[in-house]
Amino acid sequence: MGTVPTITTLAVGDKLTASRHAEIASAFAFLLNPPFCYLRQTSAQSIPNNTWTSVTFTTEDADTDGMHSISTNTSRVTIQTAGTYQFNGLGTFNTNASGGRAVRLAKNGTGIENSATWSGPMEDNYVGLPIAGQFLTLAVGDYVELQVIQRSGSTVNTLVSIDTGPSFSARFIGT
Repeated sequence: MGTVPTITTLAVGDKLTASRHAEIASAFAFLLNPPFCYLRQTSAQSIPNNTWTSVTFTTEDADTDGMHSISTNTSRVTIQTAGTYQFNGLGTFNTNASGGRAVRLAKNGTGIENSATWSGPMEDNYVGLPIAGQFLTLAVGDYVELQVIQRSGSTVNTLVSIDTGPSFSARFIGT
């Protein structure tokens, strides 16, 4: 579990001791490498009709705070350091000429109000729906998922290709 470093306030005339120097160095190290993860889906996932479904992620391009596991609860970004995070994500679907598609964020299994992006069906191309710049203040142990829904009347797979696929990122931005 991570902790945001604190720095003791120096008063006029205080000397910069080795321990205070270490506090400052620790804070700078944290700021230069804050908690961050970037996840991708590398195998298509079957999305049932008319059901919000958490997207699973099998590849971690970055995870500086142990927020994701590729073997357990692979849809979750679990917070290890309390604070405010910025989330971005992309949900992609294979072509299907029927029904709408959407992507949203869920906190601890519950959809987050006003986080959904909706689109109509796509006949000639895939649908890629972004979540951009959603800010959430979270406690240690909270988890966030990227969820998708489609209303085609049948199952539709996520689209995973060399050019695109579902992705999800979280970045600590402050306390």
